[in-house]
Amino acid sequence: MAKEKTVALMWVGNLDQRTERVTKDTMSNRVATGLLRRLRDLAPEVKVELRRDVPSYREATRLFNVFQSEVDGLVFLGSGGAQFLAKANPKIPCFVGGCNDPKRLGALKNLAAPDGKITGVTYYLPYEKRFELIKVLFPAAKSIGLIAEKGHPGGAIDREGTREQCLKHGMAYSEVVAGGLAELIEGTRTILGKVDLIIVSSTGLTMDNTVTLVTEANKSKTPLFSYAEKPVTTGAVAGLAVRDEFLGERLADSVVEVVAKGKPVSQIPVKTDPDPAIMINEGMRTMLGLTFPRDIMSRAVVVKQWSPQQKAREWATKHDGERRTSQDNGGWSEPIIVSKVFGKSSGGQPFFKRVSPGRLSATRLRLVFRYHHQNPQCGSLSVDMLAGWAYCSGQVKYQLCHHPG
Repeated sequence: MAKEKTVALMWVGNLDQRTERVTKDTMSNRVATGLLRRLRDLAPEVKVELRRDVPSYREATRLFNVFQSEVDGLVFLGSGGAQFLAKANPKIPCFVGGCNDPKRLGALKNLAAPDGKITGVTYYLPYEKRFELIKVLFPAAKSIGLIAEKGHPGGAIDREGTREQCLKHGMAYSEVVAGGLAELIEGTRTILGKVDLIIVSSTGLTMDNTVTLVTEANKSKTPLFSYAEKPVTTGAVAGLAVRDEFLGERLADSVVEVVAKGKPVSQIPVKTDPDPAIMINEGMRTMLGLTFPRDIMSRAVVVKQWSPQQKAREWATKHDGERRTSQDNGGWSEPIIVSKVFGKSSGGQPFFKRVSPGRLSATRLRLVFRYHHQNPQCGSLSVDMLAGWAYCSGQVKYQLCHHPG
């Protein structure tokens, strides 16, 4: 019987700058899903100590110091995790994943033959490859706006790589670097009408708020291109993305080779996705009136329908019963929810119907979106929780107002 080994798996959650609360890191969760599934198949004798969405790097430091003497290997996901390991001088084999280029993050010098205790996987793709696709899909684009999260180490790499490609191709470059949702929205508004294409970087704040970005970008019919998988499913019209769960499985292969089979880290190269997916959001492409080459469409993973309503349902379920702050809901202290069909859009300023305070109702939200699907006037739907409205490509507009529950 194989000797039992133990691996620690952890990542630090995303910090919501408005509430100062740690939220779920969705990319790390997807990588972890692939990792755990593959580990169960390959090496059931390897026990995993899981610490998901650790609240801070201070707490991560404490956990790391404990794990150094208690486990046989450690997986630290996220670009921040790779940056942490670069400075930690680990004594046990360590693995990175769900991160940008580990070399630029300082975790190791040679991806093909790691020279220390660190190896793993990365979502990094050469920016030349991404811009090859951008030039084919958007041949008339002369100006690019990149949206990234302030302080995110992977975002800094995205900014550098995008800026270099814009210079190479003679394209004007603008960027929005935001620390929170309000700053993200205001920054996006400053570049609308000034850029031909907006790029969503592989940072938590931007990926988690793509629906809101699309709501703003649609005002000027500006398409969004994504560096990651998730934003294409929530409104970006196209992207070139690695498969997160696939990378998690490749990460499990590396963990088994080192921890279970005893191979030195130096013999386990850092892996990436050899076949990144071209992703096309067909609903958004149609709505924007874009035409992409037939050979690209034949090779692409096509998202048939843009479904931000699912995003909103998830949001409502997550926050069911939670009291929102005045900053969250545009000035009122009570919770808000999509509660009724308001009528035709007048193009005026949003306002709230104030009723008695209550609980957020996920059930009521589902009923509204069921109506949306049944109403032939409605097209693609987007939700702007901060501004207080849900918009669709038809003429019906939904009011986000207080639900007495």
